[in-house]
Amino acid sequence: MDYSQIVQSLLDQELLTVADIEDVRAENVTNLANLFSAVVGKGKVTDEKWAETIAQIYGLPFVAEIGSVEQDLLQKVPSSLAFKRMALPLRKENGSVIVAVTDPEPEQIYEDVRILTGGRVRVEIAPENILLQAIQKNYGATVERLAADLGGEAEEKDSDSNELEIDHDIGDLREAAGEPTVVNLVNLIIFEAIRDGASDIHIEPFENEMKLRYRLDGILIEQAPPPKHLRLAITSRIKIMAGMNIAERFIPQDGHIKLSVEGRSIDLRVSCCPTVFGESVVMRILDKGSLVLDVEQLGMSEVDQKKFDDVIHRPHGIFLVTGPTGSGKTTTLYTALTR
Repeated sequence: MDYSQIVQSLLDQELLTVADIEDVRAENVTNLANLFSAVVGKGKVTDEKWAETIAQIYGLPFVAEIGSVEQDLLQKVPSSLAFKRMALPLRKENGSVIVAVTDPEPEQIYEDVRILTGGRVRVEIAPENILLQAIQKNYGATVERLAADLGGEAEEKDSDSNELEIDHDIGDLREAAGEPTVVNLVNLIIFEAIRDGASDIHIEPFENEMKLRYRLDGILIEQAPPPKHLRLAITSRIKIMAGMNIAERFIPQDGHIKLSVEGRSIDLRVSCCPTVFGESVVMRILDKGSLVLDVEQLGMSEVDQKKFDDVIHRPHGIFLVTGPTGSGKTTTLYTALTR
């Protein structure tokens, strides 16, 4: 398909700017997943608007919310396939199985579900965040479960020395980062961290494994490790989402990701730093919906509050906030912006 039609539609809806289109053209868009990464993954368009546009252009039904799902279909379609293909069987209708997807292009989705259910397959387009939450709800999908499913795939990929990673083609990395399995795994890592109330996500490469840790109540808690053979793809996926240069792996980079999770606006500050065994990624989660934006609740004395108001209303200068992790620096700055 000519993906310029999708880009033009997003431009007509004023969801993309001309500058955004130039950025998209710079990407290696070879399939719909690549275009999704270039447009939605970088926060240019919301999941909902993207799904509505895809449904309209492909002439498919759009589903904004996913309610009840027929349980017999869940028993026939395993969670590993649902998550890997980002496809959730919803119901039977006139001899067909209706499946919610984000990407209607991969033929393997239709073939896999047809074989497992014995019926023809028709798809409906759902926003990725809505579909991800529905898969989790109906299958109990977790990072641990998905990592276990993926961990058995091609373990020989881990046998290559770290030096070989330097020679990976950038186009190959970008393609791997756009694979549904990688996209879904990264989304699930972020979604679980937000759901659990984590303030930070740490993804760190070691010699024989890749560690995933969430900072909960100031303490780093180890989670089920992602498969090591996906470490480059996972890191590249996060860097693409954060607007970083995936070709540069030997200098620190900072980026930013904007997400909408269950109607809440989430900001992620992303830092990527080279280490002996690859790149380490730290994502700081900023949940705007949970921030206390009332200066009276910041715990300042009356004298300090007056100084605070005086400083932030000055026409020039710098307001410097310092402190350890979790001390309230971001909350203080967000509060200042609302005054």
